[in-house]
Amino acid sequence: MTGFSRASLLCGKLASGGQEVERRGFAENPALVGASRSGYPPVLFHKDELAGEITRKEIRNPQRRVVGVVINVVDDSLGGPDQRAFRWSLSQVPVLRALLAEAETARRTAIFASDHGQVMERGTVMRRSGSADRYRFPEESAPGDDEVRGASPSWPPSRPASALASNSR
Repeated sequence: MTGFSRASLLCGKLASGGQEVERRGFAENPALVGASRSGYPPVLFHKDELAGEITRKEIRNPQRRVVGVVINVVDDSLGGPDQRAFRWSLSQVPVLRALLAEAETARRTAIFASDHGQVMERGTVMRRSGSADRYRFPEESAPGDDEVRGASPSWPPSRPASALASNSR
């Protein structure tokens, strides 16, 4: 689902794809382009690029008004055999601490967004599904009070039917 949810978030429209689609869509996102200076379109960096000087240089560049950074720490922590439960703090995500320090030095505003499911814990319940970890189809079970039923011919991507999404992760 990340290939759809994150790409759509960064592109500002329904999209699917990996880092190149995200990077191009972010640079062409009309709302972000409208907030940018001519000749300095929005630029997006992914985690493998964050240790380099280029990201810091763009954050410090006053001409570049929109700089995006993808830090995939939640999915990375859940994706392998060493799944961890985080006590969310800057000490747990050192690259974020460094980026925020750079943003503060450059007098930048930092905005955080999540493409799916990573929200503060509020007594949620884990509901396993046979189809996916982040959504399930209505025929699998009735929607709960804390779920939203969404319908679109293009979502979820595996079949044109409605699906349930919730804060159940």
